[in-house]
Amino acid sequence: MEERWAGGHDERDRRGFRRGAWAAIIVLSLSAALILLGEQGIAAQLVSDGLGFRSYLPVVARDGRPPPTPPQVLFTPTPTPVSDPVWATRSNMPTGRGGMGVADGGNRKIYAIGGGNYGQGRQATVEEYDPETDTWRARAPMPTARSNLAAVAAANGKIYAIGGCCPPGYGPHLTTVEEYDPATDAWRPRAPMPSGRSLLALVAASDGKIYAIGGCCDIRQGTGLPTVEAYDPATDTWERRLIMPTGRGGPGAAEAPNGKIYVIGGGSSVDLPTVEEYDPVRNAWVTRASMPTARSVLGVVTASNGKLYAIGGYRGGALATAEEYDPVANTWATRTSMPTARAGLGLVAASNGKIYAIGGYAPGGEPSRGYLATVEEATMRP
Repeated sequence: MEERWAGGHDERDRRGFRRGAWAAIIVLSLSAALILLGEQGIAAQLVSDGLGFRSYLPVVARDGRPPPTPPQVLFTPTPTPVSDPVWATRSNMPTGRGGMGVADGGNRKIYAIGGGNYGQGRQATVEEYDPETDTWRARAPMPTARSNLAAVAAANGKIYAIGGCCPPGYGPHLTTVEEYDPATDAWRPRAPMPSGRSLLALVAASDGKIYAIGGCCDIRQGTGLPTVEAYDPATDTWERRLIMPTGRGGPGAAEAPNGKIYVIGGGSSVDLPTVEEYDPVRNAWVTRASMPTARSVLGVVTASNGKLYAIGGYRGGALATAEEYDPVANTWATRTSMPTARAGLGLVAASNGKIYAIGGYAPGGEPSRGYLATVEEATMRP
């Protein structure tokens, strides 16, 4: 009787199975070799083993040498996009002026408050701009006419106009605080700021408080102040905070996404490139990388990309300069200049993601001439 194996097949079937198994092992080995050869850049061609399996074997030249290794394709990383403003001219503000306060009211409207020019002197004028329709309209005037004030919108939806002075003569310093409600178009007085000053920077921080930083009465007299005071709209109270390391008037300031406040430029006896970072939680200051262009009475805002933009200002004349600060990398970069050189402008990052440069004075940066009604809009690219 013929010997049978477990599957019930005869010896010939067993030998056929073994041949097939060995063929499969050989094909798998060749496939593994192909992967190795492919990694070494050696060409291969498809062959058949006659058993229904297909594999790839290396191709060699007639002289037995392998062909040249194919050239490598190197990966080139895509450059990091640059956020550079694209500028466009918009409808003029009805009343040309400089040294005004400008704020986004949180209602998709922008408010230009107070300011002055030598033709009309200090002003109580309030004008509202609608970026969607590119139109202006007059609103209820501020109770106290003044210029070189600062204005900011708080988390409660109200706008606060703080400090300022009464030209000509750049005096006196004002402690005045007035609150504007865009919803009702009404004003009311609030607790005065402890230290009277003009040309101050004002920041509505994420902790709900408003920080009044620096200032003076006339930066040309070398009277820049290091004063820092915090206002709480919820309680209508003020408190003094740690003074800024460098006293100065006419700086710009903004809060970055990291919760820190950056005070940029300004001047005392000279225009400064100084940048100092304030931490409201720790009540502490740190010096950061200087701005490339020293200047005062500039505008500073934080854009939707998390970078800070220092635009315009004065240094021996009105400037169109736009420079970008990255608070994460602590570095500066030059960006596309504003079309119209000017100082004492209002600069605001609006809720539509664009930046608006409003009013100011030029040429020469001298307030005795060239007060502007100009409005220019910056759209960040890409």
